[in-house]
Amino acid sequence: MSRRQNEWISDSNWTSTLSLALLTLFLFLAFMQHGLLFKPEYLIIGSLLYIGASLLIIRGFIPKQLFFYLLISFVGWTFLTTSYAINQQEALNTAFRFSLAIPFVILASQLTNKHRLLLIRILIYLSSGWIVVGLLFKQYRDGRFEGTLGYANSWGILLLAALILNFTVSMIDNKKADKWISLLLIGGVLLTGSRTVFVLMLILIPLQLLLVGKNRWLSMMPQKKILWITVYLAASLSILFTAVLISHQTGSLERLTNINLQASEWTSRLGYYRDAWSIIMDSPLLGYGGGAWHILQYQYQTADYTVRYLHNFWLETWIDSGLLGLLLLSSMVVTFIWISLLKYRTATGHTKTWIVGCFLAGICLLCHSTIDFSFSYSMLFALWTIFPLFSERSLEPTNPKLKNVSNSWTVRIALSLSLLIAAYFSIRLGIAESLIIKSDQISLNQKNTKEAIGLLQQSEKYAFFPAEQHEKIARLLINEYLNPPQQVNNALAIAEDEIGRAIERNPEDPQVHLLKCQIDYAKGNRTEALKQLSAIKDKYPFHHGIHDQFDKWMNTGR
Repeated sequence: MSRRQNEWISDSNWTSTLSLALLTLFLFLAFMQHGLLFKPEYLIIGSLLYIGASLLIIRGFIPKQLFFYLLISFVGWTFLTTSYAINQQEALNTAFRFSLAIPFVILASQLTNKHRLLLIRILIYLSSGWIVVGLLFKQYRDGRFEGTLGYANSWGILLLAALILNFTVSMIDNKKADKWISLLLIGGVLLTGSRTVFVLMLILIPLQLLLVGKNRWLSMMPQKKILWITVYLAASLSILFTAVLISHQTGSLERLTNINLQASEWTSRLGYYRDAWSIIMDSPLLGYGGGAWHILQYQYQTADYTVRYLHNFWLETWIDSGLLGLLLLSSMVVTFIWISLLKYRTATGHTKTWIVGCFLAGICLLCHSTIDFSFSYSMLFALWTIFPLFSERSLEPTNPKLKNVSNSWTVRIALSLSLLIAAYFSIRLGIAESLIIKSDQISLNQKNTKEAIGLLQQSEKYAFFPAEQHEKIARLLINEYLNPPQQVNNALAIAEDEIGRAIERNPEDPQVHLLKCQIDYAKGNRTEALKQLSAIKDKYPFHHGIHDQFDKWMNTGR
């Protein structure tokens, strides 16, 4: 390794070391917990970042990049939309999904050059390691490799980002294992069967090699370059086909050999986007608050589908946060691209290689979020936010003591307290969501309605807008009433009270209106219940539960 290369990756201090340790622990837990897609995961694990950042910011420094302040503004606005959201409970949880990126960026900004490079290596090692784990434990669905994220497309784009970063660190600090890790990552990407990720790989990897320059990427190879390339490609194909044969999964390869714009997922998503546009046009300025798509799709959909996520981060942001949220997101993206291009023009050597790698890894995640729900994974959104930071700081010498002078103690303490408060609320909401999951398990497995309701009532105490808790209690009680023996006295009366609270909290959710009709019907108000059900059937023409209930009442009178 050259002296200049050593200087580039050297330098260390205890703030950076602790930040690296916290970020490593966070990434490890995130890989263990599906990339933090689900609410209890990102709410509870995210509190680790809030607490760590609140303590380290006292001795560290606050990022000064424009992107960081735009990120704070974007997250702040998502919290403000909770005040008028159609489902305040879901909106608050969505805001915390994005706010996790703030302490992530703060901790990443404390890292020295050496530790930034090490953090990227840790991400690469975790990604490649989980490929092996996934293959051993056969983490496949419908012939596609889903990995730890539980969704092939998101797993594929994470592996592609890791592949781009692995090429980057190989050109900066080449290690023997890097070439084999690249082979493993390429095989993992192909096994996901994601056509979009495959196309992005065919575009971004050659673009990376072009932007860093011929001499830079040729430095990774041994002297006999042609022989090395031949062996490399042969090994890639061998690993891929071996994995396919062992797992008996051929769906991934079949998808990759059939890439066309008429594929079913493309036509389906275009339908989602058309319906999303109708939602946007009814409230283009303010939006509806986080999580609105999952509720409003039943009211606006023009085809028969039920999808939790819109598969387009831009449209979903517009629905959730309105035009201001979309403008803030656009400003973040433009800032990222602009700063990266500016730095690239003046960069040389390893710094240029680093900027290209961070830029293309960020672009890869960003492009995929346009046609999928990648950024619904808190880990992927947080990872994306550090690439603008790394690109902009790549030419700056690390001097933490100098940075400390630039941030006042007032700002430092205020930010530290804000992060601690966020940690408290995040833990509290995480406990509420965990109790809901535990209640569902007890209700399903043990058929113990009384205990399940008790857990939901505990969850109410931790939640700020407990719409889901009220709806689930009402559902349990109506099932209790209709399927004796009863464990709860006055089940129907309590259910009526609970569903009234749920409708007050979440008036646009078709499910709560269906439950209201079922309760009225059980009370003997059958004519009125049927009339109400017919009205909501017209309002939500593709909701299967409503249509099935209506047909049942019309055909059997029950």
